[in-house]
Order: sequence, then C-alpha cells, then structure tokens
Amino acid sequence: FRDLRRFAAVVRSEGLGAATSRALSRVLPETRSSRQIVLRLRLADQKQMRREDREEKRGNPEPGSPLAGGAAVRQINREDDPALDALAKPPGWTTIRDARIQWLREGAICFVAECDGQIIAEVWLATGTSCYEPHLRRTLGLSPEESYSWGAHCAPDRRGRGAIGYLTLHAINELSASHGKREFLIIIRSDNHPSLRAADKIGFKRVGRIGFTDVFGVRFHYLVGKQAFPATRPRCYPQRL
Repeated sequence: FRDLRRFAAVVRSEGLGAATSRALSRVLPETRSSRQIVLRLRLADQKQMRREDREEKRGNPEPGSPLAGGAAVRQINREDDPALDALAKPPGWTTIRDARIQWLREGAICFVAECDGQIIAEVWLATGTSCYEPHLRRTLGLSPEESYSWGAHCAPDRRGRGAIGYLTLHAINELSASHGKREFLIIIRSDNHPSLRAADKIGFKRVGRIGFTDVFGVRFHYLVGKQAFPATRPRCYPQRL
C-alpha cells in the first residue's frame, strides 16, 4: 500500500508517464546504450578541394581557408613523433597513448593541423582491412578500398570554422593518392547534430546505424544498413562484459 500511495502521489505531481518510469526503474535492470549513425563518402561524390589546396600537402593553407593564419597540415605515422603526446586526451581514457601507438602499428595514420607549435585539429584514418573500435568494443571489417575515420578533434577556439571538414578532406585526398582508398566511413552519435551537419557539408551520406545495449552483464551489438561496413561480420551478436 505504501508503494501504491507513493505512485499515486507522483501521478498527481508529475503525471502518469513519470510515475510509470520511476516504477519500472525499480524493477528493471540498469541498462546502458550507445546509438550512432554510420556515414559513408564515395570519392566520386566528394566535394573536392580546389586543386591548389590538394597540392599543398604539408604546406601552409592559403589565406581564406579554415586553417589559415600560420597553420600547417602534416601526418603522424611514427611512434616517436613528439606530437603524439600533444594530441587531445579524451575524457575517461587513461591509456590513450598506448592505444594510439597500437593504431599506428596497425597502419593507421593521424593527420594534424598545427599553428604556433600547437595542434589545433586532428583526425585518424585506417589503412588496413580491419579496425578495432574501442568505444563499441568490436572490430570493424573494411574492404581494400575502404577507410574508417575516427578521433576527429578540434581545439575549442577553432570550432565552428570548418577546420575539421578541411582537415578531413585533406586526409581523404592523401589516402586516395597513397593507399588507393575510394570509400570513407565515419560514425557519429545520433545526438551530435553539429558533427552530423559538418559531415553532410563535405559529402558524407547516412547509410546505417551501429550501437549496443548493455543489460544483465551482456552487450548486445547491432549494425544495420547494407552500405554500413558491409565487410563486417557478424552484424549483430551478444558479448559478455
């Protein structure tokens, strides 16, 4: 009776929906989920950089570009590169340097934009046929012409100016020339609207969804969409945590 009186009190003060949610939270197991959108860019659909921008490679972007003002773009592909320690440190990561070294050993390349000795933007791309996604805790399969891009980060004072889009297009052109990549995949949280808009602007198309739900100590993975990492198997499966 005490629980019923409490339920009725919540209904009167907050409504039936809130009362029901509270009641269910007491009897259902705690769950955790991640919902992300898979986006794909075919090189033929890319909004190409101007010829002079593509030929800059490691030079300084020309005036008027999002990285103008003393910025230079280059690659990090060696474990002893001092810039590896200057990259952004994501919240909750305690072994991010070890993870980055492992990515480099697996053939990944990091592209960075530097200005006045500071890294203002970065993005990682895979060059192999598989890539382990640490947040999802699953390996993503790739065809020889595909590349997966992750770890995009921009300094707070440079956000909203198109720096990540410019750097991503630069990286795409570089991997196309050096590794024959023609298809590029990224994953963005479904509620990260600024990043989704930025991806749309440079030609990425939404092709599927990927994510998981944790319940009873088991993670239920899912991957849907024919063009969303088509080389990845299995698509949906349980994983004990």
